[in-house]
Amino acid sequence: MTVGCGVSTVFDTLKKINETGTTNSRPRSGHPPLIEPSQRNWLKRLVTNDNTIVWTLHKVGLRNYIARRKPLISSTNMEVHLAWALEYQSWTKYDWAKVMWSDESTFSQFQQTLDECFGDAFQDKA
Repeated sequence: MTVGCGVSTVFDTLKKINETGTTNSRPRSGHPPLIEPSQRNWLKRLVTNDNTIVWTLHKVGLRNYIARRKPLISSTNMEVHLAWALEYQSWTKYDWAKVMWSDESTFSQFQQTLDECFGDAFQDKA
């Protein structure tokens, strides 16, 4: 007779029956359910269709809105990205190997450059 599962599964199931008298799993740890079975039954009787839920939530001030779809990138940025890609389209992997990549961004705070902030403190004294 073929059972349709592995030998170890059969042995583990028989062992569980001998130890506990059942094949049911033990209760698992975790957060207790927020809605008890009696409350689930009450909720099931209350809700007769989707309109009941929507109407009730609307009456208490909760409204359902669908977020407006927005493009992932603006048309201006799309054009800039495309122009950049077309400009470097013919580069080989050897050309790209000469590029120094950095995750740092160039920015200025309060519209000041480093020269304006520090003067010539960082200039080469050659």
